[in-house]
Amino acid sequence: MREEWIVLVAALAGVLAGGAMTFRYAIRAGQASVERSLQAQLVSAEQRLKMRLESEAQRRRHEKLEESYGKLMGWFFELDMVVDSVWIGIHSADQEVIEETRVTLDKWPWVTLKPPQYVASTQQYWSVAVRDLVDKFYGDTVDFVRFAQIVIRSGDDLKDGDDVKDRAMEKVWEGRGKSRESIAKIREQAGVELVHPDRDLWQSAR
Repeated sequence: MREEWIVLVAALAGVLAGGAMTFRYAIRAGQASVERSLQAQLVSAEQRLKMRLESEAQRRRHEKLEESYGKLMGWFFELDMVVDSVWIGIHSADQEVIEETRVTLDKWPWVTLKPPQYVASTQQYWSVAVRDLVDKFYGDTVDFVRFAQIVIRSGDDLKDGDDVKDRAMEKVWEGRGKSRESIAKIREQAGVELVHPDRDLWQSAR
């Protein structure tokens, strides 16, 4: 009888030991599954947060770009009008208009082409392409201004004949066309960048 009890107790102990081991393995497997699930959730949450932050940063960049280019376009609208006013002024017989045109031409490089504060404060958002086009506009106005000054002087200096004035007028007309073309390209480039904000804006447009 005693031997039977010993056998029975040993059998029960084996069953309990096996059950305990199975239970431990089950717990470990469950823990591993939970840990994997938590890890996947953390990765997913991190990715969603990163996407939201990137989207928000991109939205803010686009808003800054819109603000900057809006101010740039406002300034170039004024410059476009100044170019036209010079063209009109060199044809005028009104001495007051001629004198205003002379003053505009004399201060052209240092005052007229100096970005006003409301533009300068946001020009760090301009792309390289836009900066290149702005520089091109500056260059295109050099001959425009120089020959417009010749026209103004030819009206004062009787030694200059009509031929000098006429040739200078032609050069002013060409310069006006180039200047307005440059302004149109700046507007076009800014529009492209605003419509396609994901493009590489720092590539040169030349």
